[in-house]
Amino acid sequence: MHCTSFVGCCLLALLTLWSNATAQPTTRRPENPLYESVADEIFLQEIGEKIPTDAPVASVAVYDGVVYAISDGALYRLKQGILEPVDRASEGLKQLFTLDGALWGTTDDGVYRMVSGDVEKVFDETMVDLCVHAGTVHGATKTDLFRFENGSFVNIKPDSGWLTTNTTMIMEDGSQVLADPVRLGEIEGIDSYSDTLHLLVAGKPTLLEGAVYRTDFVEWGQMPSATTRDMLALGSRLFLTTDRGVAVLRGSALTTLHGDDGLPYEDTTCLAQGFAGDLWIGTTTGAIRNVGDKYHYFGADHWLPGNNVHDIAVDGQTVYIATDGGIGILRYEPYTL
Repeated sequence: MHCTSFVGCCLLALLTLWSNATAQPTTRRPENPLYESVADEIFLQEIGEKIPTDAPVASVAVYDGVVYAISDGALYRLKQGILEPVDRASEGLKQLFTLDGALWGTTDDGVYRMVSGDVEKVFDETMVDLCVHAGTVHGATKTDLFRFENGSFVNIKPDSGWLTTNTTMIMEDGSQVLADPVRLGEIEGIDSYSDTLHLLVAGKPTLLEGAVYRTDFVEWGQMPSATTRDMLALGSRLFLTTDRGVAVLRGSALTTLHGDDGLPYEDTTCLAQGFAGDLWIGTTTGAIRNVGDKYHYFGADHWLPGNNVHDIAVDGQTVYIATDGGIGILRYEPYTL
């Protein structure tokens, strides 16, 4: 086609552009492409913050939306990125717990409970650990167990004492009596697992079945070390921290999470339940998040103000990690690509 006028040339140019724009592409999608489209899904990204302190932070807990921490025996609250002392708080605090709608604090001479800002002393001895069992707060001294009832702790030892077996013995006079009662020993921790109160004693898990105290219920496996520090029930498993990995009790079988399993550090210190079925593990060299068979490590070089982790608290999608150098905060915020 030839144009014979200016108008004809313009029409020819427009027709050519339209024809090129509507023409089918000469290239086709290959039958076996090396790529595929990926949906732009939301994922959680860690955002870190450090709250440095002059003294180590021994414990951290979140109650009623407020972060509390213990440093050098004093109680602090986190406000606008700063730890400020709490007035009229007990001195010599050692550990914090958020249980049954209250904040609990332990000292060498008692246990304190705070509800809606009101604090009262509810026990006059040293407790080594607290947990919720059968819907009620339980506490343990080194030798006895207590249940919180009507504003105070009561000893739950049966009148017969704790027994090693529920089998009766025939005496010379023909009478039947239960086996001799036993002492519970040096209790280090307690937790409710599989509807049973489990105790950490002498570096291994033990349990109570009614009045019977069982120290030999594990049928397979053994503890990786006698140096134990914390215990946490999570789903069908009971985890115990040691200096040689994390022991895992499932029913009556014991296994261990080692470095060969992907655990970044085996010298573990504390445990906390995460927000998505995950487990948080404190170590002497950073914190670890365990999700399925994957481990995410958070060290002092980037995420934490100190390496040695003493306690971990999780509130929503935010994790607070108490270390020798202060509190490390990890917020999981939604992002897309």
